Amino acid sequence: MSDGRINHDRLRDVESHRLEKGPSLPIIEESAIRFLLRALPETHELDSLRQLLHLHLDQSASASRSEDERIDSSILLQRQAMPVLSSAAIKATALRNLAQCFRLKYKRFGNFNDLDQGITCLFEATVMDPEDSEQKLALFGDLGYFHHERFRRTGQLETIDQALQFFGTATSLASEDQVKRSELILGQSQCYLDRFYILGELPHLETVISLLSETIILVSEDQSIYPQIMNTLGSAYAARFSRLGQLEDIDMALGCKTQAIERYSGTAADRGMWLSDLAGLYFTRFERLGQIEDTSIAIKYQRAALALVSNDVSEKTILLGQLGEIYSLRFERTGQPEDFDQAIECLSQVAYLTPQQDPKKLRALMSLAPLYRQRFLRDHNPLDLVSAIDSLEEATGFLPVNHPNKPATYSHLGDLYHTRYEITKELADLDKEIEYLALAIGLIPKEHPMRSRLLMNIATAQELRYESTGKREDLDKPIAYYQQIIQQSYVPDPLTRFEAASSWAKLDSSSLEPYEAMVQMLPQLFWLGSLDNRCYEPKLNIENITTQVVAAAIAAQSYETALQWFDICRLSAWQKTLQLRGKALAQLRSSNQELARNLENVARELNQAPMSNNEQAAMMRRQLALEWDSLLTSIRLLPGLEGFLMPKKPAEILRAARFGAVVLVNMHESRCDALTMRPDQEAVSHVSLPSLTVPKVLSARSELDKLIHVTGNDSNEAQSDAFEGLLRMLWDDVVQPVLDHLGYIVQTPDKKLPHITWCVTGPLAGFPLHAAGRYEEPRARTFSYAVSSYTPNLSALLVEPADPSQVKKILFVGQAAEDTSIPERPSVTELVGDKATPQAVLHEFDSHTWVHLACHISQSAVQPAASVFRLHGGDLTLAEILGKQRNDGGIAFLSRCAAAERDTGVPAEGFPVGTGMIMAGFSTVFATLWVPHDAEVAMVTRGVYARLLDKDNESSTKLADSLHHVITRLRNEVGEKSFARWVPFVHIGL
Repeated sequence: MSDGRINHDRLRDVESHRLEKGPSLPIIEESAIRFLLRALPETHELDSLRQLLHLHLDQSASASRSEDERIDSSILLQRQAMPVLSSAAIKATALRNLAQCFRLKYKRFGNFNDLDQGITCLFEATVMDPEDSEQKLALFGDLGYFHHERFRRTGQLETIDQALQFFGTATSLASEDQVKRSELILGQSQCYLDRFYILGELPHLETVISLLSETIILVSEDQSIYPQIMNTLGSAYAARFSRLGQLEDIDMALGCKTQAIERYSGTAADRGMWLSDLAGLYFTRFERLGQIEDTSIAIKYQRAALALVSNDVSEKTILLGQLGEIYSLRFERTGQPEDFDQAIECLSQVAYLTPQQDPKKLRALMSLAPLYRQRFLRDHNPLDLVSAIDSLEEATGFLPVNHPNKPATYSHLGDLYHTRYEITKELADLDKEIEYLALAIGLIPKEHPMRSRLLMNIATAQELRYESTGKREDLDKPIAYYQQIIQQSYVPDPLTRFEAASSWAKLDSSSLEPYEAMVQMLPQLFWLGSLDNRCYEPKLNIENITTQVVAAAIAAQSYETALQWFDICRLSAWQKTLQLRGKALAQLRSSNQELARNLENVARELNQAPMSNNEQAAMMRRQLALEWDSLLTSIRLLPGLEGFLMPKKPAEILRAARFGAVVLVNMHESRCDALTMRPDQEAVSHVSLPSLTVPKVLSARSELDKLIHVTGNDSNEAQSDAFEGLLRMLWDDVVQPVLDHLGYIVQTPDKKLPHITWCVTGPLAGFPLHAAGRYEEPRARTFSYAVSSYTPNLSALLVEPADPSQVKKILFVGQAAEDTSIPERPSVTELVGDKATPQAVLHEFDSHTWVHLACHISQSAVQPAASVFRLHGGDLTLAEILGKQRNDGGIAFLSRCAAAERDTGVPAEGFPVGTGMIMAGFSTVFATLWVPHDAEVAMVTRGVYARLLDKDNESSTKLADSLHHVITRLRNEVGEKSFARWVPFVHIGL
């Protein structure tokens, strides 16, 4: 009952004890000697042998010999007498008696040779015994019992098959003797039961139940064999319950064993074992049904069993251990403190009473340690923590050096000392933790799954030591351990490796090596879903990781590296929802169609793999990720594909600025900076933003969110003042320093405005940098000096821009009675009202390069692909749009979708839905930061469409210029300080 369930080994041992029940040693060996005295021929030659036999009886009666000496003497005398016995029948009886003595000797000393000697005697007896002898039945029955015993020692199936054969023969000979027949069927049934325990073949179990059910009807309740049959029948029902889980079986098992105990009149020790079995069954039923009264009954029977075996220390410790487990498991269900305390009391007695060499002592000590620790967490009594440590330290002394549980035991000891250190803050406890963790690490191979976690724990402990001592050597040690984790060839959980790199970076911010390791591991973590359920942890939030690594690279003046790392981080968050697309895949198909097909299949399976926490799903994701890596390795060996799906190199990233300046604004708690790229420069420039701080922007973020969610018009003076304050902060802290650095502020008013694409990280994402300014001063505004766009990542600027003049068809999706504000053209497909179903919209995506979505959205900054477009005919997820594998660029117009409104709590990309449309393959997205008034939406939509579709307009290919021109006109109409009416309109992409 080590796990609280039916213990078949325990039942089997009890049944074995019961079947072997019979006359004691003095009775058996004395009967054998007296039989020889009667059977010896009356000749003078045998007088000396007769005298020895009488002497043996006299010494046995006077107790001058031990039982061990007596059985050896008896066997020797029987062997001497065997050759002179007069008849085959007498010799057969003598051989049977000798076999029983050998069996008793085997039971006493465990010498397997004695059991085989007994079997040999029985075989000789069956040959000598006359065919019509009544003794045949007993001989075959004995052979069945002996072979059954032999099977229990060897586990050889042929041996138990022989036992069944002998029992079958004996049973057929006992057709007239119902009592003897019942005993033999009981032995036969126990063989079938043991065979089931080994092979799990249900027919054997059904045979036992059938045989014993038929037999018990023919046996009266006052016969001594009745309780034995009922008990074995109960064991069979219990075994069937374990196999099939049918409640009626455990109820039958309980009924049979209860009747067996009520009618059993044997020894107290046997009765105690039966009661313990019954307790185990009640506890098993409790685990199935959860009825607390079953545990109370189980405890009652187990305590009754203990009372009956109080003088047998070995049996008592077994029962105490089982009782402790019942209390422990009941505590887990009920939370009753007294159960917990009783569990500790029982297991403590086991540990105290059991000799050091007994395995039960080790098990008790190992079980006690977590119980003491749990009670410490409940009561905060430091003595319980001491007891937990003492228990495990004593247990380690019993474990051989090469024992498989030794590393885990050392690890648990380290955890206990860590818990104590958290209370005492004494370095001695921390040093003991480090000592035991080092011992555990030294005992396990480098490829062991447990190794990386142990290294992580010891590194954390060494880090705590450094915080306490401030010594350089205590700083070097945790860094060395973190490096070991990163450099290991096998780490079962990539998140552990990532956390090691992150911890190393925290300790040594001057080195870029840990940050590089973090960036390299991010794509795999997203494939495997390792960050899905932990994105709210600051150190594992992708935006926090992005700003951290970029800040580190900027601090090291590795500006190109900063841009590269930024792009890898931003793209990693989307790769689960991205399908292969574009020129890279086309190039692969032309080079090797099979590899291309396999890669597409694995990508699809990775995207569709379940993200549940169960081990099977995790194994599936790991296997797919390994297959993905293997395919990439093969592809990169092909000529011309050496850089297939590799992160963009700095030289490639610089091409993002070929149409205008690109500004990456990075916000981290350690520093805030801007990196700029320009078409006329081949290097990245740096702009420090010392006035920009995370607390300031978080406060502004809260204010902006309030302003966004205010309904009605913007005539409220307080709202206008609040907006103006936000825009002033953006101008002073971000935009003006960048424009000064770029040299744009000194431009003359009549010169064509340059183009800036803003790429923003951290809490600043989603702020309207295009509207920043000091509105109490002339021209101190972003739009006075530059046309603004936004991009979620730098790779999005490396594609070819959309050409509105080449647009053949426009798809409009909106509400039923809405003024679309789109010029009437035969190339416009409208899906409005109940026609706007997710299926219909997705179907039309393939044939339209320009998509206009005028519908509300519900979006997630944590999992942007889970954002939803609310259509009249159902919800369309961004993930479904991403799955269309769009490769031809195109334009997306989101006229009523609040691209910057989002769930709060996790800093993320500024425009989750707008970003999603870019990642879906659109090169340009027109969007709004929040839902504007209908009149402004209509005006902007008409104006942008008119300019983009006007082939005579020289700006027709300048999408950002078109929006800039229309917003300038809107601003002039509604007033510059009517911020809520013109600020929300933005351009994303090229």
